[in-house]
Amino acid sequence: MDEWADRLAGLGTASIGRVVEGLLRGMGYVLVDAPADGRDVWQEYVVAPAGGGADAPRLVVGVARDRDGEVELPELEAFASGRDGIDRGMYVSLAGFAPEAREQAAELAMPVIVLEPADLAERLRSHWGALDGETQALVEGRG
Repeated sequence: MDEWADRLAGLGTASIGRVVEGLLRGMGYVLVDAPADGRDVWQEYVVAPAGGGADAPRLVVGVARDRDGEVELPELEAFASGRDGIDRGMYVSLAGFAPEAREQAAELAMPVIVLEPADLAERLRSHWGALDGETQALVEGRG
């Protein structure tokens, strides 16, 4: 892993959630819904493109709470189940994904992009100029 990925892997669940929120804002998304904390084994955000209107496709984002165990396929299936057909998913896990989960993620009822620390670091680099100061500070280890 690179330096950013190592730093991200060392963040706590609350901090990684703030990094993901900052990335989503930097990508031009606005928060539509954030279900109550503690409901599932993931922290969830529902976002839509800014200015996209009520019928814009949503991105449902999950951040795994378990920092020690790989995300298995049943967890991703639970995350994707019962979603609107136009929604897309993104799931962040600091511990990574079991091979079967990684292989099947795009084929679920709601296709899911899976991000481990290196993947998240790459997305952060791609949107660096659009990230707010708090998010940049967390990624750089200053937050």
